[in-house]
Amino acid sequence: MSAHPVPFTPFPIPDHLVLLDRLSAAERVRCHVATLDRWIAAGRLPVVRLGDRVLLRVSSLEALAEATATGTTPPGPSHALPAGARVTRAEAAQWLNVGETSLKTWANPDTAQGPHLRPERMGRRITYRTADITALIDAHSCPATSGPLAGRIA
Repeated sequence: MSAHPVPFTPFPIPDHLVLLDRLSAAERVRCHVATLDRWIAAGRLPVVRLGDRVLLRVSSLEALAEATATGTTPPGPSHALPAGARVTRAEAAQWLNVGETSLKTWANPDTAQGPHLRPERMGRRITYRTADITALIDAHSCPATSGPLAGRIA
C-alpha cells in the first residue's frame, strides 16, 4: 500500500453554472448595473437568488446577448455532469460565488437563513457533490418572465 496521497485535481466549473454578481455581469456585457437591474425587474433576465444575493449565470447573459443580436432564442444549456463528482469547500464557494463561511452556515440544518447544502467528509477534506450544488442553483433560480428568454432558466 502506498503512503503517498492521491493528487487532487480541481473540477472545472461547467459553463452553465458560472455565477456572477451584478457588477461583474455588467462589466462582462459592457452595460451599467442599472441596465441589468431593469432587465431583471422586467423579467428579461433569469437570476439565481442565494440568501440576499442576486447572481446571474454567464450562460443567461450570453443567451440574452445572442437572442438580442440574432432575434432567435438559442437552445438551452446542457446539464451534463459526471455522476458522483465532488468539489472541495473552496471550489463550491467559487461555484456559488459566496464565501466559505456562508457554506459553513448553510451546512447547519437548524439555520433558518439561506439555503441548505450538506458537506461530506472524504478523509480530512470536506467535499460537496456537484449534483447537490447544481440542484441548489436550480432550486434558487428565477426564470425570465418576458423577452426572448421567457420561461427559461438559461
